[in-house]
Amino acid sequence: MPNDAAEATVATGRRYRALLDVSSAIAEQPTVKAVLHSLRGILSNTSRLRGTELYVLDENGDSLHIEFDRDADAPPIKTGAKVLRIGAAARVLEEQKPVFVQDVSQEMSNHPDLAPFARETVG
Repeated sequence: MPNDAAEATVATGRRYRALLDVSSAIAEQPTVKAVLHSLRGILSNTSRLRGTELYVLDENGDSLHIEFDRDADAPPIKTGAKVLRIGAAARVLEEQKPVFVQDVSQEMSNHPDLAPFARETVG
């Protein structure tokens, strides 16, 4: 059991360090694109990422616009693409907590700007 406590302490320290790194990256960057690129670099130390995304709620609250930093081989979704306030996006905004999406391609097919890329998505 003592080993479990030590491992938990190390894991907590890593999470805390990652949060500090993320906070520093955000504070030091002049643009949203630069912030996303920085975050991608930090997060890729612990996970394989094809990119980072930021969803910005529009003034009316009826859709989100995507800003991102992605690999060259990622689907060519355009910056500013709209995600309507329906399905999983609506649930996240209403509940203010993460939502598991069983079939991402099905969810994407409900959004006109994302539908052309739904077949390329696995899961």
